[in-house]
Amino acid sequence: MRLVSIRELRTQTRRIGEWLSAAEDIVVTSTGQPIAVLSPVTEEPFEVELMAMRQARAGRALNRTPF
Repeated sequence: MRLVSIRELRTQTRRIGEWLSAAEDIVVTSTGQPIAVLSPVTEEPFEVELMAMRQARAGRALNRTPF
């Protein structure tokens, strides 16, 4: 897993695309804080991967405790 800043994402798009093509996950940061994760699409159909990501996000939301 690689870390890249917003600035690097903007200026090094081709290199970051190569990392994704090599099946590397990338964490995007802003002022040193993670704000997003870029993950390569595998051979599974894209819709299947997208549904799995949505289900995982929903599961995390259900497990959060209110303040």
